[in-house]
Amino acid sequence: MMNNLKRDRIARIEAAIPYVKHGKVVDASQVVQLLETVIKPGDKVNIEGDNQKQADFLAKSLCQVNKDIIHDLHIVQSAIALDSHLDIFEKGIAKKIDFSFAGPQANRLARFVKEGKVELGSIHTYLELYARYFMDLTPRIAMIAPLLDPRQIVWPDLSRKEKSNWAVSILIWNYMPAISWT
Repeated sequence: MMNNLKRDRIARIEAAIPYVKHGKVVDASQVVQLLETVIKPGDKVNIEGDNQKQADFLAKSLCQVNKDIIHDLHIVQSAIALDSHLDIFEKGIAKKIDFSFAGPQANRLARFVKEGKVELGSIHTYLELYARYFMDLTPRIAMIAPLLDPRQIVWPDLSRKEKSNWAVSILIWNYMPAISWT
């Protein structure tokens, strides 16, 4: 299984290369095409930011993908804070969610669960959710937005093996992080 995950990771990175310019930059106008290239149906996907509003660009981009290409995603994220975090369920792109806090989106989330638009995984404490990222809820794709010009997406440094590039990358290939980052 480990070799299959590694091969899949490498294939996705290679498929993304045409979108990566100037080292680690993906033009904002190509983000949707990039997402359609690297995300596969059924993937566990995480969208985070230093503050959820910073992840809004990525969430809105995910809302624009073709649901015939990307669907049945399992979203794992700490807070459902923005409309776009639930729009992906309304559009049929994602189907399941594990989270910690829904706040301003709680009523809409409850309605979506009742209507069958969202399959509820679990509602976790923050610490439990973050721990489970390394156990059974490991995202295959982690989209992380630090403070950054939203017109650009920083691609992870593929030559580095340490996890320190998590903090500076928006789109990260998560390959069994509790075991290895290769």
